[in-house]
Amino acid sequence: MKILVVGTNRPCHRTLMDAGHEVVLAVEADKVIPADAQGYAKVAPLSSDAVQSGTVDENDLAPHLGSGVEVVASYHDSYYEVAAALAAGLGARCVVDLAVTRVLRDKYATRLKVADLECGRVNSAVLEPGRPLDSLDGVGFPCVVKPLDSEASMAVTFVHEADRLAEAVERARDADRTGRCLVEEMVSGPEFSVETFSVAGRHHVLSVTEKFKLPESPVEQGHLIPARLDDDDRKRIENSVCEVLDHIGLTDGPGHSEFILSPSGPKLVESHNRMGGDRIGILVELATGIDYIELVARHGALIPVDPSDLEPSRKHRAAVWYSADEPEGDAATVTDVTGRDAADAVEHVVRTEILKPPGATVSKIKGSFDRPALAIASGPPEADVLEAARTAVSRLTFHYA
Repeated sequence: MKILVVGTNRPCHRTLMDAGHEVVLAVEADKVIPADAQGYAKVAPLSSDAVQSGTVDENDLAPHLGSGVEVVASYHDSYYEVAAALAAGLGARCVVDLAVTRVLRDKYATRLKVADLECGRVNSAVLEPGRPLDSLDGVGFPCVVKPLDSEASMAVTFVHEADRLAEAVERARDADRTGRCLVEEMVSGPEFSVETFSVAGRHHVLSVTEKFKLPESPVEQGHLIPARLDDDDRKRIENSVCEVLDHIGLTDGPGHSEFILSPSGPKLVESHNRMGGDRIGILVELATGIDYIELVARHGALIPVDPSDLEPSRKHRAAVWYSADEPEGDAATVTDVTGRDAADAVEHVVRTEILKPPGATVSKIKGSFDRPALAIASGPPEADVLEAARTAVSRLTFHYA
């Protein structure tokens, strides 16, 4: 089958290639990597304007695509609109549900959709362009300010005092496609994500993931599967995610939903109709034996997924931990990374990744894409895989110029 994949998530793309499909990639020029020339049948340039607007003239890509595209697939929600537009223009099939996508891409639309659920009761307000800051009745401080449609914790700010609000709002508005931002109450409690896969309206919870953030930052530093929860709290979170997905209208495919377990119960942070980032797909497989990446790849290409594929085959633990190493100044160049052999040698460590290799330009960590390295660890239930991943990362040293 000839499949046009739109956007990133190369592990899903490789899964399709390994299954024998002809895979053509459409992505922005600045996101093409050298290895793409060997893996894909063709690489077609996609403009950033097309991704932002969700509209594209398929004739612009036709010389790069050739004929016979049967399916258009995408594995990141920022590309779903343009993928659906390409499919319509090419007369190809596409699994993207635009109604669900548009609700989940707009964090305030999500809030409105789940407002009658207990887990959705979070005080919030949208600041449209030009709306004054003093119109935020009912939110109060501390609060969280974020763009409505961004990702990777970019331009998200925790605001504790009124005199910091204007700066946070400006930053969030600048990062939002429409110049809006969402201001909502800061809910206290530990944070979790829920990895799901839905088939014909039935939501299968693959894992509840415990999240860890950098101090005083929205940027995530680690994840642990399964989360350390008692049975009652786990059940409350699992019930909440099923209610959310039902209200959103998601019936098929992956879901990644984030909750804070407040004293009054789970409160929804946000939800996505895609697999979670930060190597969570890998953690799910290491912990449960369920090949989440393969399931997501198949779903996106309209290859049927049987519920039996969602049954766990093992009960292990898996964790990822990110380095918080950063230069002293606002910007620097990585000259060397030492300690990787020592990091790889830590018991239970599956692999380490250097995300900012020598030659990379780095800055203070303001979003997920700024983190310089990670370690993944896995083992039986008695293994302290979280500590293993942390230890491995601590053995990495970045040198800057």
